[in-house]
Formats: sequence, C-alpha cells, structure tokens
Amino acid sequence: MVKKYDVAAYIWPAYTGDEKRTRMFWPEGMGEWQSVKNSIKKTPKHNWPRKPLWGYVNEADPYVMEMEINAALDHGVNVFIYDWYWYDQRPFLENCLNDGFLKARNHDRMKFYLMWANHHANAGWDYRISHMLDEAIIWQGTVDRNEFEVVGRRLIEMYFKHPAYYTIGGKPVFMIYDLPNLVNGLGGADATRDAIEKLPWVRKAAVRRQWPDGLSLVLEEHEAVARWRRLNGELALVNRQGEVFQADFPEGASALPQLSGPEGSALELLNRYAEFTGTVARIGRRIDRVALTPRLAWQIKLDDGVAIDLGRDQIRHPLGERLERFVTHYSALRQRVGTMRVADMRYPNGFVLRGIENAPAVAAGRKS
Repeated sequence: MVKKYDVAAYIWPAYTGDEKRTRMFWPEGMGEWQSVKNSIKKTPKHNWPRKPLWGYVNEADPYVMEMEINAALDHGVNVFIYDWYWYDQRPFLENCLNDGFLKARNHDRMKFYLMWANHHANAGWDYRISHMLDEAIIWQGTVDRNEFEVVGRRLIEMYFKHPAYYTIGGKPVFMIYDLPNLVNGLGGADATRDAIEKLPWVRKAAVRRQWPDGLSLVLEEHEAVARWRRLNGELALVNRQGEVFQADFPEGASALPQLSGPEGSALELLNRYAEFTGTVARIGRRIDRVALTPRLAWQIKLDDGVAIDLGRDQIRHPLGERLERFVTHYSALRQRVGTMRVADMRYPNGFVLRGIENAPAVAAGRKS
C-alpha cells in the first residue's frame, strides 16, 4: 500500500516592500530581494551574479502567488510553512500571507500553517551593518501575558479556522521557533501553561523540560459537542468532557444541540442528552435542546418543534420511563392530532398535549 506524504516548504515572507517597517533593513522597497540584487561575488569560484528567473517579484501580490503555488504543486510541494512574526506589539511581515497567498485564486489547492518565529530581531537582517552589529537586538521576540493573549486570539481567529490551514487529525498544526523565549517572556513553565490554558479552544497545556536543555509543549484542544445557554442568557460551548468554555462559535455550531441549566450541571445535561438521543432516535427524531430549570425540572425540544416537559426525576417514575411513554405514542399522536407544540409528560400514567392542530387529546392521570 502506497502511503501519501505531504511535502512542505518554508516561506520566508520578506520578498515584498509592502510592509513599511522592512525599509529600515531594505530601504530600496523590495524587501529581501535587495540583499539578493546587491550581493557581490565573494570568492573567485563564486557563481555570481545569480538572478531570479521570474524577476524580483512581489510575493504579497496574489497574481505572483498564483504562479508560485502552481509551480510548487507541479513539483510535489503541497504545504507552505509561513514564518510568522510579532514585534513591537504588532504583526510583522504578514503581507505575503494575507495579501498574497490567501488572496490568490488557487490558494485552496495548497495548505499552509504557521511557525511563530519568536526569536529576537537583530541587525543581521541589515547587510550594511550586520558584520559590525550582528547581535544588536532591534526588537524583542518575547511577549508578556497580555500580549500573548492578543497573539493567541489573532492566530486562532485569522488562521487556525481558515479552510486552507493544515491540520493533522483535524487539529491545526502550529510551530514555535524559540520555546525557551516564549517561556521566559511569560514568566516560567507554570505561567506559560496557565497562559495557554486561558486561550480559547485550549483545554489543557503541559510545559515540560526535556533533557538536556530543551522544552516540550503539549496542548489538548476543546472539542465542542454542544452549545451552552446560561440561565442569564449568555452563550458558551460545552466540550466532550462536559466542561463549559468560552470561545467564538465555529462554523456549523448552530447544528449543535443547546444545553442549559444551573452552574455546574453541564456534564449531567450532556449525559442526559446522550441518553435521550438514543430514545427519540427510534421515532426518527433528533434533540435540539435539553434544559434543566432551577427547580430541577427537565425539558426537551425535538427537531420537529415539539417541547416535552418531563418534570423532576423521581425514583418511582424516572425520566426515561416518561420519555419512553411519549415515544411509544408519538406516531399515533401525529396521525390523530397533527402538529403539537407541547407534550406534558409529568403524569405517572398519561400526558397532556397543548398547541395541537386538529382536536384536543388528553390522557391524564395523577400529576407527579
């Protein structure tokens, strides 16, 4: 069996003059191309001058990137890894990605992901003084907690959610060039873990030292399985572990079931949703909403608009038994009364229907 491999190429996004701050390194306004154009022969056997076959193109131009994407794909490269920079409290060199690659008409044929190049920026970028001041720091690559949260939100909202972003197992791939620099800026391993766990969509983070002098960073992502509506109306998401977390709703979130209840009840609601889903599936229905009131009464709303009042759970008449009764009579009720808005199942031996289309139908016993 032939395995499919993805082949990636790193992109140094400095071949443009559209980023105004590059003029301090390359004042001619063409970015790193200035270094290429002005380079001279260093040794007698040095093969120079060498010039780009396509000319000194602007890689922040989507038409240029269309050409480069096609060329890469023709030669088996199907992923671009963009160096991504954040200096002086703002992004740097995003133009080639945002204006070039992502606006190219064929960018959907190519995947991309980011490597946060969070090293310090020094004078090595400026060939005029690099031989004298190579180690002179121009911008710090470290960020504090507040700045890290800004960076995290930008990465998640602008890139990780993009359909062309490269994933493995459905998880976005992201690289950090200088992990010790990140940890130092955030104040140590524990502070780094805490900062990462506060980012939207991050459930857990582990920062560990690796022998002899390395660090490893392992993240676990929230997997949204339901929407959460607090009793005050605020909206959030629920992960597979029954934990409520706050994040912007992803595409398709409206198709997730909605749960609502008192604080700390999300896991119980999620378990009940799984239980009730299996029951109503037998009549070809899905559950849109499950609610637990402050008085601990349970309510369900199906995808056909029917609301089911189950009341409070009781040992003698458990919720499952009441829902089974509804499922047993559902098809006959549909044929007899047509549309119904509410099925009140809070009776031990019967039920009450409200908002019916044709004629009233009541089969009530003693209310529990």
